[in-house]
Amino acid sequence: MTNRTPVVHWGQNSYYIDEDTDDAFGTLFEPLAPLSLAELAAEDGQIYPPKYHRGNLDAVGLNIWDGPNSRLSGLYFLNRPERILVSDFFTQIAELLPWVHAGHWLHGATVFDAIRLLYEKYLGGVLN
Repeated sequence: MTNRTPVVHWGQNSYYIDEDTDDAFGTLFEPLAPLSLAELAAEDGQIYPPKYHRGNLDAVGLNIWDGPNSRLSGLYFLNRPERILVSDFFTQIAELLPWVHAGHWLHGATVFDAIRLLYEKYLGGVLN
Protein backbone atom coordinates (compact mmCIF):
# COMPACT_ATOMS: atom_id res chain seq x y z
CA MET A 1 0.00 0.00 0.00
CA THR A 2 2.91 2.37 0.57
CA ASN A 3 5.04 1.12 -2.36
CA ARG A 4 7.86 0.22 0.00
CA THR A 5 9.73 -3.05 0.45
CA PRO A 6 9.21 -4.56 3.92
CA VAL A 7 12.33 -5.19 5.99
CA VAL A 8 11.11 -7.27 8.93
CA HIS A 9 13.01 -7.41 12.22
CA TRP A 10 11.64 -9.26 15.24
CA GLY A 11 13.98 -8.15 18.01
CA GLN A 12 14.52 -9.04 21.66
CA ASN A 13 10.86 -8.47 22.55
CA SER A 14 9.63 -11.11 20.10
CA TYR A 15 7.81 -14.13 21.51
CA TYR A 16 9.76 -16.35 19.12
CA ILE A 17 13.34 -15.26 19.86
CA ASP A 18 16.17 -17.39 21.22
CA GLU A 19 18.78 -15.90 23.55
CA ASP A 20 21.57 -15.90 20.98
CA THR A 21 19.44 -14.49 18.11
CA ASP A 22 19.10 -10.85 17.09
CA ASP A 23 16.21 -11.33 14.67
CA ALA A 24 13.57 -14.01 15.29
CA PHE A 25 11.92 -13.45 11.90
CA GLY A 26 15.08 -14.68 10.15
CA THR A 27 15.04 -17.94 12.11
CA LEU A 28 11.54 -18.77 10.84
CA PHE A 29 11.30 -17.17 7.39
CA GLU A 30 13.38 -16.04 4.44
CA PRO A 31 13.95 -12.27 4.32
CA LEU A 32 11.23 -10.31 2.51
CA ALA A 33 13.80 -7.85 1.17
CA PRO A 34 17.44 -8.20 0.09
CA LEU A 35 18.30 -5.60 2.72
CA SER A 36 19.26 -6.01 6.38
CA LEU A 37 18.26 -3.63 9.15
CA ALA A 38 21.86 -2.36 9.33
CA GLU A 39 21.91 -1.72 5.58
CA LEU A 40 18.59 0.08 5.83
CA ALA A 41 19.96 2.28 8.62
CA ALA A 42 22.89 3.24 6.38
CA GLU A 43 20.61 4.51 3.60
CA ASP A 44 19.75 8.16 3.09
CA GLY A 45 16.30 9.52 3.72
CA GLN A 46 14.01 10.63 6.48
CA ILE A 47 12.44 8.23 8.98
CA TYR A 48 8.89 8.15 10.37
CA PRO A 49 7.83 8.21 13.17
CA PRO A 50 10.34 10.71 14.56
CA LYS A 51 10.98 8.62 17.69
CA TYR A 52 13.23 6.51 15.42
CA HIS A 53 16.54 7.44 13.80
CA ARG A 54 19.36 5.52 12.15
CA GLY A 55 20.89 4.56 15.48
CA ASN A 56 17.79 3.01 17.06
CA LEU A 57 15.87 1.19 14.31
CA ASP A 58 16.17 -1.98 16.40
CA ALA A 59 15.04 -0.34 19.66
CA VAL A 60 12.81 -2.48 21.86
CA GLY A 61 9.68 -0.97 23.42
CA LEU A 62 10.31 2.62 22.32
CA ASN A 63 7.07 4.46 23.21
CA ILE A 64 4.94 1.59 21.97
CA TRP A 65 2.11 1.94 24.50
CA ASP A 66 2.50 5.54 25.64
CA GLY A 67 4.51 8.64 24.93
CA PRO A 68 5.15 10.53 21.70
CA ASN A 69 4.25 8.58 18.56
CA SER A 70 2.95 5.60 20.51
CA ARG A 71 0.25 3.15 19.34
CA LEU A 72 0.45 4.23 15.72
CA SER A 73 -1.92 2.25 13.55
CA GLY A 74 -0.88 1.35 10.03
CA LEU A 75 -3.24 4.08 8.82
CA TYR A 76 -0.73 6.69 10.01
CA PHE A 77 1.80 5.30 7.51
CA LEU A 78 -0.28 5.78 4.38
CA ASN A 79 0.85 8.64 2.12
CA ARG A 80 3.93 9.42 4.25
CA PRO A 81 6.77 11.14 2.33
CA GLU A 82 9.60 9.67 4.42
CA ARG A 83 11.79 7.00 2.81
CA ILE A 84 11.80 4.71 5.88
CA LEU A 85 8.71 3.87 7.94
CA VAL A 86 9.07 1.94 11.20
CA SER A 87 5.95 0.10 12.31
CA ASP A 88 6.10 -1.25 15.85
CA PHE A 89 2.39 -1.61 16.57
CA PHE A 90 0.13 -4.29 15.08
CA THR A 91 -2.64 -3.25 12.70
CA GLN A 92 -5.40 -5.62 11.67
CA ILE A 93 -5.75 -6.27 7.93
CA ALA A 94 -9.45 -5.46 8.25
CA GLU A 95 -8.50 -1.95 9.40
CA LEU A 96 -6.32 -1.32 6.33
CA LEU A 97 -8.35 -2.96 3.54
CA PRO A 98 -10.89 -0.13 3.17
CA TRP A 99 -7.97 2.20 2.37
CA VAL A 100 -6.49 0.10 -0.46
CA HIS A 101 -6.58 2.23 -3.62
CA ALA A 102 -8.26 1.00 -6.80
CA GLY A 103 -5.01 0.13 -8.61
CA HIS A 104 -3.60 -2.02 -5.80
CA TRP A 105 -3.51 -5.82 -6.17
CA LEU A 106 -5.48 -6.25 -2.92
CA HIS A 107 -8.25 -3.81 -3.87
CA GLY A 108 -11.64 -5.42 -3.31
CA ALA A 109 -10.24 -8.48 -1.52
CA THR A 110 -12.03 -9.90 1.49
CA VAL A 111 -10.09 -10.14 4.75
CA PHE A 112 -9.65 -13.90 4.25
CA ASP A 113 -8.48 -13.47 0.64
CA ALA A 114 -6.09 -10.66 1.62
CA ILE A 115 -4.50 -12.80 4.34
CA ARG A 116 -4.13 -15.70 1.91
CA LEU A 117 -2.66 -13.52 -0.85
CA LEU A 118 -0.22 -11.77 1.52
CA TYR A 119 0.87 -15.11 2.96
CA GLU A 120 1.45 -16.53 -0.51
CA LYS A 121 3.33 -13.45 -1.74
CA TYR A 122 5.57 -12.80 1.27
CA LEU A 123 5.90 -16.14 3.04
CA GLY A 124 5.81 -18.45 0.05
CA GLY A 125 3.03 -20.67 1.30
CA VAL A 126 -0.36 -21.63 0.06
CA LEU A 127 -3.37 -21.48 2.36
CA ASN A 128 -6.34 -23.69 1.56
